[in-house]
Amino acid sequence: MNDINWDIETDVVVVGTGAAGSAAAATAASKGASVVMLEKASSAGGTTIKSGGQAWIPNNFALRSQGIVDAKADCLRFMA
Repeated sequence: MNDINWDIETDVVVVGTGAAGSAAAATAASKGASVVMLEKASSAGGTTIKSGGQAWIPNNFALRSQGIVDAKADCLRFMA
């Protein structure tokens, strides 16, 4: 593993660059805070990249009422 030396001072550290992290960073910056965002993946976006930015409510009542199976285990595997 590479040795990385950090020498950064900031007001806010946001871990993750998905929708929630990006919103948090934008809000903090809009209030005058200096912000650093960290992302473990090779590209920014977190699980928002997988969703394409669409809302997904797993196993919701509308799906169930139509007999569509959206199993919790499948949801958890996808989000992992």
